[in-house]
Amino acid sequence: MGINEDALLTIRAELASRIDQIAEKIGQIHSGQLADEIDAIRRVARDYGLDALADLSHGLESALGQSNGSITILPFLDLMRDAVGCNALDEGAAAQLLTVANQRLYG
Repeated sequence: MGINEDALLTIRAELASRIDQIAEKIGQIHSGQLADEIDAIRRVARDYGLDALADLSHGLESALGQSNGSITILPFLDLMRDAVGCNALDEGAAAQLLTVANQRLYG
């Protein structure tokens, strides 16, 4: 996909804003709505080649589905915020971020 740098910066800013909005609403929205918002971020990230962010979003969706709502979400959101600006778009970068997320959540 050929997207110019200005457009990509706009997309990244929008995604960062969405992540911040989710963080502000934690505890006020139900898990289904949270999953929908995370899924929307995942789809946009995947569409624009932000694979590390897309993979983290998918990881959070999976964790939400397996935890019955008892997961600590903020560490995932922090890593997703970091991934928005990640220029290393290969699978290795995404795998490293997921490893960090698991270490933060599960020790």
